[in-house]
Amino acid sequence: MKVFVIETHLLGGEQDHGVFECQENAQKYIEQNDSLHGSPEVLQLTVIGHIEQIGVVYAASSYDAEQDLLFFESVYGNRDDAQQAAGANGLVLRRKIIKKSDF
Repeated sequence: MKVFVIETHLLGGEQDHGVFECQENAQKYIEQNDSLHGSPEVLQLTVIGHIEQIGVVYAASSYDAEQDLLFFESVYGNRDDAQQAAGANGLVLRRKIIKKSDF
């Protein structure tokens, strides 16, 4: 399954900001939200692993202790795979996929 993720680059780190069903809605979201800082961009990604719940993914970010920053890794279909990718000190966020009809 393909999804479109808004990734922001701020202070040297990378963080996801939302997961969308289509690229057009992700781009519209960026254009309509001045609160997004750090050069947002839209990434097309394939959800990794078994999807446990339709319409929900898990965004994994690893933690770099040396820089004290989080780095977005990818999106996963289940929390266990996302937690493994994020590592012990990483961050896993449950994300509802924003559909065309939600926008």
